[in-house]
Amino acid sequence: MRSRSPQSVPHQSAAPSSTKDPAGLQYVPALDGLRAVAVLAVIAYHLDWPLIGGGFLGVDLFFVLSGFLITAILLKTSRHRFAQARSLRSDLAVFYLRRTRRLLPALTLLLLAVSAWAAFVALPEQITNLQSQGLGAVFYVSNWVFIAEDRTYFEAFTDPSPLQHTWTLAIEEQFYLVWPVVVLVFLARRHRSWLIGGSLAIATTSAVLMWMTASSGALNDAYLGTFTRVHELMIGALAALLIDRPRRGQHRQPSPRTTAGTITVSAIVIGASMVLLSPQGLAYYHGGSVLFSVMVAILIVALVRHRPDGGAILGNPVLRWIGVISYGLYLWHWPMIVWLTPATTSLEGLALDGLRLMAMFAAAVVSFYAIEKPIRHGGWQHLKIDARTWWWAVPTSMAVTATLLVAATSSTSADTAEASPASRVAAADHLLGSTSTDGPTLLIVGDSVPQEVMPALGEAAAAADAQIIPLAFGGCSVVGLFQIEPDGSPFTWSRRCTDTTALQDAALVEHSPDTVVWYSNRERFGIRSDDGEPIFNGTPQHRRVMEDAIWDSAQRLTAGGANLLIVQPAPKAQATIGLCAREPESANCAAGSTQIESFTWLRSVYSRVAAELPRVNLISVDDVLCPGGAPCGVEEIDGIPIRPDGVHIANDLEPWFAEILMQRILDA
Repeated sequence: MRSRSPQSVPHQSAAPSSTKDPAGLQYVPALDGLRAVAVLAVIAYHLDWPLIGGGFLGVDLFFVLSGFLITAILLKTSRHRFAQARSLRSDLAVFYLRRTRRLLPALTLLLLAVSAWAAFVALPEQITNLQSQGLGAVFYVSNWVFIAEDRTYFEAFTDPSPLQHTWTLAIEEQFYLVWPVVVLVFLARRHRSWLIGGSLAIATTSAVLMWMTASSGALNDAYLGTFTRVHELMIGALAALLIDRPRRGQHRQPSPRTTAGTITVSAIVIGASMVLLSPQGLAYYHGGSVLFSVMVAILIVALVRHRPDGGAILGNPVLRWIGVISYGLYLWHWPMIVWLTPATTSLEGLALDGLRLMAMFAAAVVSFYAIEKPIRHGGWQHLKIDARTWWWAVPTSMAVTATLLVAATSSTSADTAEASPASRVAAADHLLGSTSTDGPTLLIVGDSVPQEVMPALGEAAAAADAQIIPLAFGGCSVVGLFQIEPDGSPFTWSRRCTDTTALQDAALVEHSPDTVVWYSNRERFGIRSDDGEPIFNGTPQHRRVMEDAIWDSAQRLTAGGANLLIVQPAPKAQATIGLCAREPESANCAAGSTQIESFTWLRSVYSRVAAELPRVNLISVDDVLCPGGAPCGVEEIDGIPIRPDGVHIANDLEPWFAEILMQRILDA
C-alpha cells in the first residue's frame, strides 16, 4: 500500500452520528447518503484505489457533519428544557446517555476482537505499541497517544496498527465532552450571539493553529491534534447555530435553480478536493481544510433546508443504508485491511480488496443489528438496560476492556520490547538452521530483503550444518542511524532502527559468530543528525556521514575476529505488483538516474571497505537479480517474477534464492 506521511496516515474518519436522532430531530435521508460518501471515500483511500488521493477528507466530512448534528440536537434540547422547565443537569445526563449508547458498544466489540487477535494471532512485532494504543482507544485519547509516540497517521500504510483509525473517535469524544456544556450554559443565559461569536473565534484560532503547526514542520501534530482539527467540528456547529436563529418577518426562499446551483457547486468542490488534495502538501493545512469544511457545511444546510430527500444520488436506498451502518463500517474497515493481507490470504489486487470489503461489511452489519441498534433502544427482548443500569455498565465495560487489552499485550511484552530485544537474541531457540555446534555460525544483519527470506535461509543453513543468528529488520540500515522520510519526518521504524547496533553487539558477545553477513541498501536513505537536523540522501553531507558510519560498523563487526561478508545490493527491478507497478514514476519507485546513482554510490562504498579492511569481502547476486545491469528488468523463474515488487524476493522463490545465497556465503 502507498506510504503516506504528512510530515504517515487514516485518515480515517470520525464516528458517524446516529441516523435518527433520539432527541426528536426530523430525519433527513440525505445526511445518511452523505455519511455513506464519507465512509466510502475513506475505505477507497485506505485500499489505495486510484483517483481518490484525497479520500482522507472523509474524516473532515464526518467532523463537520458531527458538529452540525450535535449542535442541532443541543439547540432542540435547550428549547425543550425551557418549555418543560427541565434542569441543565438532567439535559446533560440525557445527552451523554444517548452518546455513550450510540458509540461505546460497537467500539467495545472491536476492542475485544483486537484483544483476541493480539493474544492468539498477532506476531510479537505487530503489538509492540498496541497496549498504549488500546488504552488510548478505551479512554478516547488515541490521537494524543499517537502524537506522543511520534507515529503519524499515514504510517498506518507501512506499519499498520488495527487501532490507528481510533484517533478520530478520540477527537470527537473530546468535543462531545466539552461542547454540550458550553452550548447549554450559554443558551440557558440567553447568550446565543456570544455562542456564535465564540464558535467563530474557536474555529479561526484552530485553523490558524493548524497553519502554524504545519508550517513548523510538525504535520503529524497538525493532523492528529484536537486543537488543530476542532475548527472542522466548529464550522459544522456554526452552520447549525446560524440556520437555527429566530426569524423576523418573512424571508424569501431561494429559487430551485439557486438551491440546485448551491448543491452542485459545493458537491463539485468537495469531489474535486477528494481527488486533488494531498496530506503530504501544505495546501490542506494552509486553508484547504477550512475551505473543504465550509463547502461541506454549505452542502449540509442546503440539503437540510431544501433537499432533505437527497435526490437521486444521496437519497439512493443503498447509499442511505451504508450511511446507517457507517459507524460500524468505519470501525471495522481498517482492522480488516490490516488483518487480511497477501501474506494471510494468498490474494492480491481486486480479489483481496473484494474479500476485505465483504469482511468489513459483514462485521458492520453484525455490529449494527446485533449490538448497536438494540442497545440504543434499551436492550434486547429479554435483557433490558435502563439508564441506571447503563451508567454502571459504562465504567465496568471500560475497565474490563482495558484489562483484557493489557493482558493480551502483556503476555508477549518480553518479545515485543523494541521489536527484537537482546533477550531474544541471546536465547538459544532464536538461532536458525542446524542444532549442531560443529558448523559455522552466521550473524545476518540487514534490512527487509534478508529478513523476509530468513526462514528459507534457516532451512538452507540446516542443510549445510550451519547456524544463523537473524538480526535483519525491515526498513533499518545496519549502521543503526535514525532514518527519515524524503520530507524530513521520522521513518516508520526510526526508533527501532537505532537499537540495531546494540543488538548486533550483544549477539557478537553471546554467540561469537564466525561470519557476519551484511545485506542492506537502507544506507542510501536520509538520516537525522545528532542535533535533530535532517540529512537528506544524495547530499555531500549524507554521503560523508554515512560512509563514516559504514566504515565504523564494518570495523565494529570484525573487531572480535569475525569475518564480514557484504552482499552487494541489486538496484530495484521493474515491479509487476503493488504501488510501483501502478505508479512506476512515483518518487519511491522510479528507477531513474537518481536512484541508480544512489545504488552505485553505496556499492562503491562497500567495495572500498572490502578492499581496504581485513577480513571483509563482497558477495554478488547480480547475476540472478539484475544480470543486465541497472535499470533492472523483470527477471523470472518458471514464469514467476523474482522480485515482483521490485525489491523483495517472491514468496515461492525464497527457498531457491536462499539456497543460492547460502552457498555463496559458505563459499566465501
